[in-house]
Amino acid sequence: SIAIYILEDLLTIRADRHSYYYGREKLFETHPDLVTVLVEESPDLVFDLLDGLIWYSQTVIDGQLNVNYYVKELYGDPSLWSDAWK
Repeated sequence: SIAIYILEDLLTIRADRHSYYYGREKLFETHPDLVTVLVEESPDLVFDLLDGLIWYSQTVIDGQLNVNYYVKELYGDPSLWSDAWK
């Protein structure tokens, strides 16, 4: 569907000689209620969103794979909390 295409396109990490580009920050800046809307209106798209918030390396080193999870917009920025346990 077009919604899956848009999510995949926005959440694709791209690079050129000058920088890396990733639409995650702009997507959540423009649509801060994105997760709520997807859960309520189109829950099937939540999996596509979560797939776009993961980056994994193509290189396996000693049987391990580097993976980055981009979940700040889902859980909040931990640097803004003095004590995460409260």
